[in-house]
Amino acid sequence: MESKHLSLFALLIFFTGCEVPEIETHQTSTPAAQPATVAEAPSEEVVQPTGPDEPPPVTSTPRPFTAKDPVKGKKSRAAGQVASAIGGTRFYVEYENLRLNIVHALDLYWGEHGEYPKSHDEFMKKIVEFNNLTLPELDPGVEYIYDPADHTLKIYRPDGA
Repeated sequence: MESKHLSLFALLIFFTGCEVPEIETHQTSTPAAQPATVAEAPSEEVVQPTGPDEPPPVTSTPRPFTAKDPVKGKKSRAAGQVASAIGGTRFYVEYENLRLNIVHALDLYWGEHGEYPKSHDEFMKKIVEFNNLTLPELDPGVEYIYDPADHTLKIYRPDGA
């Protein structure tokens, strides 16, 4: 009988809960901000994520390709918070794996031939096509280029924009 009373007492406490004291709030009279007119952006424009871990912008000077350059990863990282952690990680790992496969394929090519590819066309034929690698889509106006001087795949904007 005593356990019934304790159970009933526990349920009573559970359902009544604790009261939260009301906090006085001061009303400030500030005029409502007028919404700014925003011009519509073209639908082809890619959302650019911002942050300390993002790669530098692509210019007419070629820079090394990173796993954060393709379009798909940028869209996921720009979503922010949880979505960027989940969606962006998949693409980052996929593209980092591709980048490492390219480096490994270049090392194997050097081991077999004693030299690296001498041009962009030779790189595309002997490294990318031969190893069945698919280069991911980049932002509009950005292209891949192989630099035979330092044996790396780079990206750049040929129009200099």
